[in-house]
Amino acid sequence: MHYPENADTDPLGQALLAYQKGARHAAVRTWSSLEGWDRLPASRFFRAGAAMPMVERMAMRQARGRVLDLGAGAGCHALSLQRRGMDVVAMDQSPGACRVMRARGIREVRCVAWQKLPFASGETLSGTSPSDASLRVDAAGRFDTVLSLMNGLGLAGRVRTVPDFLGAMASVLSPGGQLLLDSADVQYLFVDPAFAGGASDKDDEPAGGPVAAAPRYMDLSKDHYGECSYRMVYGKADSGLFPWLFMDFPSLADLAKDCGWTAERLYEDAFFGYLARLRPQA
Repeated sequence: MHYPENADTDPLGQALLAYQKGARHAAVRTWSSLEGWDRLPASRFFRAGAAMPMVERMAMRQARGRVLDLGAGAGCHALSLQRRGMDVVAMDQSPGACRVMRARGIREVRCVAWQKLPFASGETLSGTSPSDASLRVDAAGRFDTVLSLMNGLGLAGRVRTVPDFLGAMASVLSPGGQLLLDSADVQYLFVDPAFAGGASDKDDEPAGGPVAAAPRYMDLSKDHYGECSYRMVYGKADSGLFPWLFMDFPSLADLAKDCGWTAERLYEDAFFGYLARLRPQA
Protein backbone atom coordinates (compact mmCIF):
# COMPACT_ATOMS: atom_id res chain seq x y z
CA MET A 1 0.00 0.00 0.00
CA HIS A 2 1.21 3.49 -0.84
CA TYR A 3 -0.03 6.48 1.14
CA PRO A 4 -1.13 9.31 -1.19
CA GLU A 5 1.04 12.39 -1.39
CA ASN A 6 -0.92 14.97 0.63
CA ALA A 7 1.33 17.78 1.83
CA ASP A 8 -1.53 19.32 3.84
CA THR A 9 -1.64 16.35 6.23
CA ASP A 10 2.07 15.46 6.28
CA PRO A 11 3.78 18.17 8.37
CA LEU A 12 6.69 15.98 9.42
CA GLY A 13 7.39 14.90 5.85
CA GLN A 14 7.23 18.49 4.62
CA ALA A 15 9.65 19.65 7.33
CA LEU A 16 12.09 16.84 6.50
CA LEU A 17 11.94 17.68 2.80
CA ALA A 18 12.55 21.37 3.56
CA TYR A 19 15.55 20.52 5.73
CA GLN A 20 16.99 18.26 3.07
CA LYS A 21 16.66 21.10 0.55
CA GLY A 22 18.67 23.44 2.79
CA ALA A 23 16.21 24.93 5.29
CA ARG A 24 18.39 24.12 8.28
CA HIS A 25 16.06 25.85 10.74
CA ALA A 26 12.99 23.86 9.67
CA ALA A 27 11.02 22.64 12.68
CA VAL A 28 7.64 21.07 13.35
CA ARG A 29 5.42 22.64 15.98
CA THR A 30 4.03 19.91 18.21
CA TRP A 31 1.16 19.92 20.68
CA SER A 32 0.42 17.25 23.25
CA SER A 33 -2.27 17.05 25.90
CA LEU A 34 0.52 16.37 28.40
CA GLU A 35 2.84 19.29 27.71
CA GLY A 36 1.15 21.80 25.41
CA TRP A 37 3.13 23.34 22.54
CA ASP A 38 6.75 22.57 21.74
CA ARG A 39 9.16 22.73 18.81
CA LEU A 40 10.72 19.69 17.11
CA PRO A 41 13.69 20.58 14.88
CA ALA A 42 13.88 18.61 11.64
CA SER A 43 17.63 18.28 12.21
CA ARG A 44 16.90 15.79 14.99
CA PHE A 45 15.86 13.25 12.35
CA PHE A 46 19.16 13.56 10.47
CA ARG A 47 21.58 13.07 13.37
CA ALA A 48 24.17 10.33 13.30
CA GLY A 49 26.87 8.72 15.42
CA ALA A 50 27.61 10.47 18.70
CA ALA A 51 24.86 13.01 18.01
CA MET A 52 22.30 10.30 18.75
CA PRO A 53 21.23 9.92 22.40
CA MET A 54 22.61 6.91 24.22
CA VAL A 55 19.28 5.07 24.16
CA GLU A 56 19.41 5.09 20.34
CA ARG A 57 23.10 4.19 20.16
CA MET A 58 22.44 1.27 22.48
CA ALA A 59 19.63 0.08 20.23
CA MET A 60 21.89 0.27 17.20
CA ARG A 61 24.47 -1.88 18.97
CA GLN A 62 21.82 -4.49 19.78
CA ALA A 63 20.39 -4.69 16.25
CA ARG A 64 21.26 -7.89 14.42
CA GLY A 65 20.34 -9.81 11.28
CA ARG A 66 17.70 -8.46 8.92
CA VAL A 67 16.23 -5.25 10.36
CA LEU A 68 12.89 -3.46 9.96
CA ASP A 69 13.18 0.20 11.00
CA LEU A 70 9.65 1.17 12.03
CA GLY A 71 8.63 4.84 11.90
CA ALA A 72 11.98 5.53 10.30
CA GLY A 73 11.51 9.29 9.69
CA ALA A 74 14.47 10.60 7.69
CA GLY A 75 16.16 7.21 8.03
CA CYS A 76 19.05 8.10 10.34
CA HIS A 77 19.00 4.68 12.02
CA ALA A 78 18.36 2.70 8.84
CA LEU A 79 21.12 4.54 7.00
CA SER A 80 23.63 3.94 9.78
CA LEU A 81 22.85 0.21 9.84
CA GLN A 82 22.93 0.01 6.04
CA ARG A 83 26.39 1.59 6.03
CA ARG A 84 27.47 -1.17 8.41
CA GLY A 85 26.47 -3.68 5.75
CA MET A 86 23.20 -4.76 7.36
CA ASP A 87 20.05 -5.67 5.43
CA VAL A 88 17.52 -2.98 6.40
CA VAL A 89 13.98 -2.11 5.37
CA ALA A 90 12.93 1.42 6.41
CA MET A 91 9.21 1.94 6.96
CA ASP A 92 7.19 5.11 7.59
CA GLN A 93 3.65 6.18 6.76
CA SER A 94 4.75 9.74 5.89
CA PRO A 95 5.14 10.10 2.09
CA GLY A 96 7.50 13.04 2.55
CA ALA A 97 9.71 11.08 4.93
CA CYS A 98 9.86 8.18 2.46
CA ARG A 99 10.91 10.55 -0.33
CA VAL A 100 13.70 11.85 1.90
CA MET A 101 14.89 8.34 2.74
CA ARG A 102 15.02 7.28 -0.89
CA ALA A 103 16.94 10.45 -1.79
CA ARG A 104 19.42 9.70 1.01
CA GLY A 105 20.21 6.32 -0.53
CA ILE A 106 18.27 3.91 1.65
CA ARG A 107 17.76 0.94 -0.62
CA GLU A 108 14.50 -0.50 0.73
CA VAL A 109 11.74 1.91 1.78
CA ARG A 110 8.10 1.12 2.53
CA CYS A 111 5.48 3.88 2.85
CA VAL A 112 3.01 2.09 5.08
CA ALA A 113 1.63 2.10 8.64
CA TRP A 114 2.31 -0.72 11.09
CA GLN A 115 -1.37 -1.68 11.00
CA LYS A 116 -0.76 -3.00 7.46
CA LEU A 117 1.81 -5.58 8.59
CA PRO A 118 2.69 -8.27 7.66
CA PHE A 119 3.90 -7.50 4.15
CA ALA A 120 2.25 -9.61 1.49
CA SER A 121 4.29 -12.60 0.33
CA GLY A 122 6.40 -11.66 -2.67
CA GLU A 123 5.24 -8.02 -2.53
CA THR A 124 7.64 -5.62 -4.23
CA LEU A 125 9.17 -2.93 -2.06
CA SER A 126 8.13 0.59 -3.02
CA GLY A 127 10.45 2.39 -5.39
CA THR A 128 11.81 -0.81 -6.95
CA SER A 129 11.14 -2.58 -10.20
CA PRO A 130 8.74 -5.56 -10.05
CA SER A 131 11.41 -7.52 -11.89
CA ASP A 132 14.02 -6.89 -9.20
CA ALA A 133 13.58 -10.09 -7.23
CA SER A 134 16.51 -9.27 -4.94
CA LEU A 135 14.47 -6.52 -3.29
CA ARG A 136 11.29 -8.49 -2.80
CA VAL A 137 9.98 -9.31 0.66
CA ASP A 138 10.83 -12.92 1.35
CA ALA A 139 8.04 -15.48 1.52
CA ALA A 140 7.76 -15.29 5.29
CA GLY A 141 8.36 -11.52 5.42
CA ARG A 142 10.56 -12.04 8.47
CA PHE A 143 13.06 -9.84 10.29
CA ASP A 144 15.51 -10.67 13.06
CA THR A 145 15.16 -7.19 14.58
CA VAL A 146 12.36 -4.66 14.52
CA LEU A 147 13.63 -1.23 15.55
CA SER A 148 11.17 1.40 16.83
CA LEU A 149 12.88 4.50 18.23
CA MET A 150 12.20 8.12 19.24
CA ASN A 151 9.48 6.93 21.63
CA GLY A 152 8.76 4.01 19.36
CA LEU A 153 6.08 2.72 21.74
CA GLY A 154 4.10 5.85 20.88
CA LEU A 155 3.16 4.29 17.54
CA ALA A 156 0.86 1.91 19.42
CA GLY A 157 -1.30 4.91 20.30
CA ARG A 158 -3.19 3.56 23.31
CA VAL A 159 -2.73 0.85 25.94
CA ARG A 160 -5.68 -1.07 24.49
CA THR A 161 -4.00 -1.23 21.08
CA VAL A 162 -0.59 -2.37 22.36
CA PRO A 163 -1.66 -6.04 21.93
CA ASP A 164 -2.48 -5.28 18.27
CA PHE A 165 0.88 -3.55 17.88
CA LEU A 166 2.73 -6.52 19.36
CA GLY A 167 0.72 -8.90 17.20
CA ALA A 168 1.80 -7.01 14.09
CA MET A 169 5.42 -7.16 15.22
CA ALA A 170 5.15 -10.89 15.89
CA SER A 171 3.89 -11.39 12.34
CA VAL A 172 7.17 -10.12 10.87
CA LEU A 173 9.71 -11.38 13.42
CA SER A 174 11.80 -14.45 12.74
CA PRO A 175 11.88 -17.18 15.42
CA GLY A 176 14.02 -15.80 18.24
CA GLY A 177 13.68 -12.27 16.83
CA GLN A 178 13.59 -9.10 18.91
CA LEU A 179 11.66 -5.84 19.07
CA LEU A 180 13.81 -2.94 20.29
CA LEU A 181 11.81 0.11 21.30
CA ASP A 182 12.11 3.10 23.59
CA SER A 183 9.68 5.03 25.73
CA ALA A 184 9.66 7.05 28.95
CA ASP A 185 7.92 7.29 32.30
CA VAL A 186 6.21 10.71 32.24
CA GLN A 187 4.94 10.58 35.81
CA TYR A 188 7.27 13.50 36.60
CA LEU A 189 4.90 15.76 34.67
CA PHE A 190 2.38 15.31 37.45
CA VAL A 191 4.57 15.14 40.57
CA ASP A 192 7.57 17.39 39.85
CA PRO A 193 6.89 21.03 40.84
CA ALA A 194 8.97 22.17 37.88
CA PHE A 195 6.33 20.71 35.54
CA ALA A 196 3.08 20.28 37.49
CA GLY A 197 0.75 23.24 37.25
CA GLY A 198 2.64 24.92 34.42
CA ALA A 199 0.73 27.11 31.98
CA SER A 200 0.52 26.45 28.26
CA ASP A 201 1.00 29.02 25.54
CA LYS A 202 -2.58 28.73 24.35
CA ASP A 203 -2.53 32.29 22.98
CA ASP A 204 0.08 31.12 20.46
CA GLU A 205 -2.05 28.33 19.03
CA PRO A 206 -2.86 28.33 15.31
CA ALA A 207 -6.46 28.85 14.26
CA GLY A 208 -8.61 25.82 14.94
CA GLY A 209 -6.15 24.32 17.43
CA PRO A 210 -6.88 22.97 20.91
CA VAL A 211 -7.56 25.87 23.25
CA ALA A 212 -7.34 24.19 26.64
CA ALA A 213 -4.19 24.57 28.72
CA ALA A 214 -2.09 21.45 29.02
CA PRO A 215 -3.53 19.46 31.94
CA ARG A 216 -1.33 18.86 34.97
CA TYR A 217 -3.54 16.40 36.79
CA MET A 218 -3.36 12.62 36.46
CA ASP A 219 -6.47 11.43 34.64
CA LEU A 220 -7.30 8.16 36.38
CA SER A 221 -9.97 7.39 33.80
CA LYS A 222 -7.23 6.55 31.31
CA ASP A 223 -5.72 3.10 30.99
CA HIS A 224 -2.35 4.76 31.72
CA TYR A 225 -1.30 8.30 32.62
CA GLY A 226 1.04 8.32 29.62
CA GLU A 227 -1.82 8.20 27.12
CA CYS A 228 -2.15 11.52 25.31
CA SER A 229 -3.25 13.26 22.14
CA TYR A 230 -0.58 14.63 19.83
CA ARG A 231 -0.51 17.02 16.89
CA MET A 232 2.10 18.25 14.39
CA VAL A 233 2.02 21.50 12.38
CA TYR A 234 4.45 22.77 9.74
CA GLY A 235 3.39 25.78 7.71
CA LYS A 236 -0.07 24.96 6.36
CA ALA A 237 0.41 21.24 6.91
CA ASP A 238 -1.48 19.92 9.94
CA SER A 239 -1.68 16.30 11.11
CA GLY A 240 -4.71 16.87 13.30
CA LEU A 241 -4.88 15.13 16.66
CA PHE A 242 -3.73 11.52 16.87
CA PRO A 243 -3.24 9.14 19.83
CA TRP A 244 0.22 8.78 21.37
CA LEU A 245 1.55 6.75 24.27
CA PHE A 246 4.31 6.88 26.88
CA MET A 247 4.57 4.02 29.36
CA ASP A 248 6.82 3.19 32.29
CA PHE A 249 8.80 -0.02 31.89
CA PRO A 250 7.13 -2.09 34.66
CA SER A 251 3.70 -1.42 33.14
CA LEU A 252 4.99 -2.28 29.66
CA ALA A 253 6.60 -5.48 30.95
CA ASP A 254 3.34 -6.58 32.63
CA LEU A 255 1.31 -5.85 29.51
CA ALA A 256 3.84 -7.62 27.29
CA LYS A 257 3.68 -10.68 29.55
CA ASP A 258 -0.12 -10.74 29.23
CA CYS A 259 0.38 -10.73 25.46
CA GLY A 260 2.85 -13.64 25.54
CA TRP A 261 6.04 -11.59 25.30
CA THR A 262 9.08 -11.20 27.52
CA ALA A 263 10.46 -7.71 28.19
CA GLU A 264 13.97 -6.72 29.24
CA ARG A 265 15.12 -3.20 30.06
CA LEU A 266 18.49 -2.68 28.39
CA TYR A 267 19.13 0.93 29.31
CA GLU A 268 17.62 3.80 31.31
CA ASP A 269 18.71 7.44 31.21
CA ALA A 270 18.50 10.26 33.74
CA PHE A 271 15.29 11.60 32.16
CA PHE A 272 13.20 8.46 32.77
CA GLY A 273 13.65 7.25 29.20
CA TYR A 274 14.55 3.63 28.54
CA LEU A 275 15.31 1.06 25.86
CA ALA A 276 13.46 -2.27 26.02
CA ARG A 277 13.94 -5.56 24.22
CA LEU A 278 10.75 -7.55 23.73
CA ARG A 279 10.53 -11.08 22.41
CA PRO A 280 7.52 -13.29 21.70
CA GLN A 281 7.57 -16.30 23.99
CA ALA A 282 8.19 -19.59 22.18
